[in-house]
Amino acid sequence: MGNEWTPKSYSSVVPTLRAEHADRLLDFLQAVFDAEVLHRTTDEKGKVMHAEVRIGHGIVEISDANEAWPASETSLHVFVRNTDECYRRALEAGAVSLYERRTCRMEKETAVLKMNSETVGLLQPFKEVKGLAITINDVRQIALSLPKTDEVEHWDKPSFRVNGKIYAVVQKDGVSVTVKTTREEREALTTFEPEIYSVPTNFQRLHYMIVNTERIRKDDFRSVLVRAWRLVASKHIVKTYDEQRSK
Repeated sequence: MGNEWTPKSYSSVVPTLRAEHADRLLDFLQAVFDAEVLHRTTDEKGKVMHAEVRIGHGIVEISDANEAWPASETSLHVFVRNTDECYRRALEAGAVSLYERRTCRMEKETAVLKMNSETVGLLQPFKEVKGLAITINDVRQIALSLPKTDEVEHWDKPSFRVNGKIYAVVQKDGVSVTVKTTREEREALTTFEPEIYSVPTNFQRLHYMIVNTERIRKDDFRSVLVRAWRLVASKHIVKTYDEQRSK
């Protein structure tokens, strides 16, 4: 549904991508998703200052990264007519496969609309991915930086808790970390990033998930751990933490 303040053919939210090689990203989107370039402005050095492309019914803004606006890793979920063809095109265009395509059922909460689609995980090589391979010491450092966190041994494994409530446990393999979560967050993360997040069969009824620290960026892991901590910390502790961070 449109409105008078949103330009025609635009949605209310327009994703913006900043890449180290925006021109290559534009070529990639055209080759793989048949993107239509609506606008493109470059500077005297040929860097993309601003570009807009239409993919299906959506519009994405793209620009080259700079010191003020550095490149950042992100993801878009695109509905396509033929996933096999899209997957093939992406690999030919230089993308790296994160996982094989799989069937994913998305259903509106109202049950009015049901969509059965297939998703493909692809990583475009437009930015060097840094900050991977988190160690147990990294986990410990992040957890113990959160107020009132104690490290307590749990079945011969390091666990982190607030007032006795566990929000993270490092597994014996040294790679997997069990973290507290909500059902909604867990469903979203395990659906779209199964190479990082998973749920063992015996965890189905529990509000926990497994995080693969070999596949997640340190900043992203910290965000997951902070959200887990918030679920067990008291409102007063969380409020004080937020107030101190905002100063």
